[in-house]
Amino acid sequence: AAEAIAHRTGNGYDGVLSREYDMPPERVLIIREWAKEALGGGNVLVEFQPLLPLRPGLPGMYALDAKLRDYRAPLAGVRRAQYLKLARDAGSLPMIERMGLFNAFEAIDEERANGRATRVLVPVDLECTRREQLAWLEAQLRRRRGQGEGLVLEFDADEVLADAAAREVLSRLASQGVQVAFADGVGHLHHLLERVADGALEVPGAQGDEADDEAHHARDKVDGA
Repeated sequence: AAEAIAHRTGNGYDGVLSREYDMPPERVLIIREWAKEALGGGNVLVEFQPLLPLRPGLPGMYALDAKLRDYRAPLAGVRRAQYLKLARDAGSLPMIERMGLFNAFEAIDEERANGRATRVLVPVDLECTRREQLAWLEAQLRRRRGQGEGLVLEFDADEVLADAAAREVLSRLASQGVQVAFADGVGHLHHLLERVADGALEVPGAQGDEADDEAHHARDKVDGA
């Protein structure tokens, strides 16, 4: 079946049969095609999932989930964990994340117009943020005054640990009032806090287990990184 799909798409195997992807080869091939389609943004779906506050009196918080449309199961969608590497390779990750961020800003705007303070947690890629999104984000935050307080960007803890330039990205975001969270699936969060946060750690007001069931996410807010 994988050979047939590869023949139809004209892409060959291109290494997708490697163990890099924890999916059947047929699934990798079809998601790769959908990731390429996402360059135009037409097949990106954005959903908001409410998170349960851990302390009373805190603003409401939602997790944004940007999926790719799954034409075989339209109600399900392709989750970020499945398309992330393929979207990076296809060059469509900046478009997917830009659409997610735009929708987060719009949701914060709408909630504020209705008199509600709301925060939106958006998973983002560190390299993509630095190379593609940071200047756009800063321009949006200048235009949408005060919205930085409602935006929480979630980075992968291992990516931040491995990137010497991460501190500059986090500092620029913090200067705009943006909160930062880290997703840690392998227990490296304490090293990250030592290196990036300079001891400034505050447990976030809300978190949930709506994220990928395949990994444990520890979300910790860092102010003034």
